[in-house]
Order: sequence, then C-alpha cells, then structure tokens
Amino acid sequence: MDEGKSSKTEEKIWTAPFAVLLLTNFLSMLGGAMTATTMPVYLSSLDLDVSVVGMVVGTLSVSAILVRPFAGPAFDAFPRKRLLMCCQLINALSLFGYSVVSDVNVLFCLRLFHGIGFGCQGPLSISLVNDFIPKSRLSQGIGTYATSSSAAMVAGPATGIFLMNAIGFTLTYRLSALLLCCAMLSISTIKEPSRELLPYKVRFDRCFCKETLDKAFVGALFSTAFSAINAYLVLMSHEYGIENVGFFFATYALAVMFVAPRYGKFADKYGAERVLIFGSIWFMLSYVLLHFAHTVPLLVLTALVASMGFGSCSPQIQSLAMKSVDRSRASVVNNTHYTGIDLGMLLGPVVGGFVVEALIPYSATMGEAYSNMWFVMIIPVFIGFLIILRWNAKRNK
Repeated sequence: MDEGKSSKTEEKIWTAPFAVLLLTNFLSMLGGAMTATTMPVYLSSLDLDVSVVGMVVGTLSVSAILVRPFAGPAFDAFPRKRLLMCCQLINALSLFGYSVVSDVNVLFCLRLFHGIGFGCQGPLSISLVNDFIPKSRLSQGIGTYATSSSAAMVAGPATGIFLMNAIGFTLTYRLSALLLCCAMLSISTIKEPSRELLPYKVRFDRCFCKETLDKAFVGALFSTAFSAINAYLVLMSHEYGIENVGFFFATYALAVMFVAPRYGKFADKYGAERVLIFGSIWFMLSYVLLHFAHTVPLLVLTALVASMGFGSCSPQIQSLAMKSVDRSRASVVNNTHYTGIDLGMLLGPVVGGFVVEALIPYSATMGEAYSNMWFVMIIPVFIGFLIILRWNAKRNK
C-alpha cells in the first residue's frame, strides 16, 4: 500500500516548486514579451534602417551565445537558484536601461548586457524544473511548463503595444523591469534540491552535449523562422493599417496553452518524433498564411495554425533531447538546446531584415516586401522537417 502511494506521488507533476517556477517564468516572459514586441517599433521611431533594426534586436542573442561556454560549467558548479536570481537582476537592469537610452550605440551595448541574463535564464529555469518532473511524464511536464510562456504571450505583446501607445516607451520598459524584479523575488522561495557541485571547468562536455547537437540544430532552424514574427509582424501590420495585431499574439498564446500539454501527452505515448512531423507541417503552413494575413481575422487564423507549429514543437524538441541522455546531464543538455534557440533568435531578425530590403525593389509597397519575406522563412522549417523525418525513420527501425 505504501509503495503504491509512493509511486503515485512520484508521478505527480504539480508540486509547490513546480508551480513557483511556472509563476517565475510567466513574470519573466511577460516582461520580455512586452519588450520584444515594442522594441522594433521603438527602434523604427529612431529613424533606423530595417536591417539596423534587425541587428539591434538580434544583438541580444550574440552575447547569449558567447556566454554559453562559460555559463554551462557554472550551472553544475554553483547553486542554480542563486544564478537564476542574478540573471533576473541583469534582465531587470537592462529593461530599465532601455527606458533611459536612445543612442543606437548604447542600445547595442545594452542588448549585449541583456543577452548575458537572457542567455542563462532559460537553461537554468528548465534545469530546476527538471528536478521536479517525473521522467515518465517529462514531455507532458515540459509542455505544461511551456504554457507559462504562452500565458505571458497572451498578455505580454498586447499589453506592451497598449502601454506603448498609452504611456510611451519609457514607462513601458520600467514596468517590464518591475515584473522581472518580482520574478527574482519569487525564485527566492524555492528550495533547491541538494546535489553535488562539480569543480568549475570550461570543457566541451561541460558546456555542450554532443549527443543532442542535432536537436539543438533543429531548434535553431525553427527559432530562426519564428523570431522573424516577433521582429517584423508588428511592422508589417502597420503597413497594412492593422491596429489590433495584438490579437495574433493573444490567440497564438492561448492556443499554445491548450495544444502544448496535449502534444506532450501524445509524445509520451507515441513518441516525440511522430508529433514533431505533424507540428512542423503546421509550422510551414502558418508562413503561407502569414503572406496573406492582412486583416485581423486572417491573423487570428494564422495564429491558431502557428500554435500547432513552433509553439508546440519547441518543447518537444527539448524534451526529446533531455530523454536521450542521463538526467544528471540536464543542465548541459539545456545549455546546448538554448544555444540553438539563441542562434536562431540572432539569425531570424537579421536575415529577415536583409530579405525585406532585398525584396523592396521588387515589391509594390513596403507591406508587400514584408509579406513576401514569410515565404523565405519556410526554408529553415523545411530543413528541420527533413531531419525530423530521419529521426522518425531511425526510431521505427
């Protein structure tokens, strides 16, 4: 009887630390989403070229990638909770800095500083979450955890756009910084499980997991495509006179909250590889729809399709990577995964900006150049789709 109770307890996903980490991630992602959505508009208001806007937006990912070799070993050498609190402090200071800076060179520096906290926050958070999720329900647990990001995506972009128009960029970024301070306080309530701290050594196997590099590569491809939406959808909507573009982000996030946990259940039962095949097809279809999404109803439809794409695929790529190695290497796996995500976040806005500028001479309007750019973003998703087909073929052997 006791064994049955113990086994049942071990299979629980919802625990107090897990709930706190969800809240922490929600607050952090809310502040980040408010900033990510309004940053391209803020930079455009400074009369910068589209390609420069893309480079400033993507600069955050430069330092996030550069810090990986030094951050990875630190995750196993120091208490993760304290490191995560430091990350949130860096993020909060960066967001406050955006509210007082308008010089593009200083903004480049701030984005580099922000990238240090941003780059470490993701793998640290998911490594802590991993300690509280039963391995047999890892896909579902990661999918559920992803809903906190989705909930932030419901409120974040729409709130950011509303506040940008109502109170301006300065107060919007200061409110975002305050949210991250609250996230830092919530982290302090978690009791981190005891574990052996390893000596700090910068070695490849302490920084990255070679067994999951293919998963990180697919994550980078998908992130490259999706980050262009965050960078340029608002600008495209302005060209077509769409005022309620926030409906896209709200619909997308609400749909992901519903779809992602169910993707997780199917992945635990049938295999993440099979789920990812269907998810990547929906992902490619969403970019076809984006080309025609010049009205709010079409944006809402596109958001629903996109939620079954990137929003649900990304957590399953991560859980597939975590399942492929021993659980003790979770921090290294997550560091590898987020390196791929950050690389995509860097490339997406930059590539998208250059593609738009290249298409301008062949487009009747600026809006048409943005619309045609979405077709180009199908390419990285299609490459990822081919790799996923190979994973599934190996699994079926």
